[in-house]
Amino acid sequence: MPRKRMIDPSFWRDEKIAECSHVERLMYIGMWNFAEDHGVGRANPKLIKADIFPYDTLRDSDMEKALNHLAELALIVLFEADSQNYYYIPNFKKHQTINKPTPPTLPLPDECSSATVVLPTEEKRKEENRKEYVDFFESVWKLYPKKEGKGQVSNTQKAKLQKIGYEHLERCIERYVAAKKDTDKKYWQNGSTFFNSGYVDYLDENFDIAGTEPTNGTRREDGKVYFDGKWVAV
Repeated sequence: MPRKRMIDPSFWRDEKIAECSHVERLMYIGMWNFAEDHGVGRANPKLIKADIFPYDTLRDSDMEKALNHLAELALIVLFEADSQNYYYIPNFKKHQTINKPTPPTLPLPDECSSATVVLPTEEKRKEENRKEYVDFFESVWKLYPKKEGKGQVSNTQKAKLQKIGYEHLERCIERYVAAKKDTDKKYWQNGSTFFNSGYVDYLDENFDIAGTEPTNGTRREDGKVYFDGKWVAV
């Protein structure tokens, strides 16, 4: 539960505090209120936002960025224990007069084997996700025989392909190659065309399980119906 804390007048002229934004300063003070009496609290951006900024339209990524900046300034220490992130305020007891301290329920940094952690920012998570679907696309691109137009496949499409899965796309490519085996390769779809839209006709849900073309009247998820060798809108 939150506790009353003291603010030393020297706080306002501290050089490290001068490097903090207004949000970071208020957040840092608020963290004192929600830290246990040994100076440790939960470094969960959602909890911090709910406790300290209940009336502000701040994002979780704003909280993550602020936590990391406070840690860079050594105003707090971020650490992990049992898959949970915590913050520790150095010299907390030096600046707070605590009568009858409550027994701790949260771990101390020196009780944990993990080093100081940096919370992933929204930008970093996006970059990690981007790397995942880009690497995935590279793997399926290698499967396709006509490797032209690679740069024409957007990152949004690559992420969509990743959700379909490697094995499913591999089957799509095998079906397309089988269907075009008697056609000169120069008339095959470029890789960009296939991975942007061409693969759709060869997805499991749009292709007969036996590996043959769908029967007339087969309807797929986008509402199109198969008729005389083509998918048509109805």
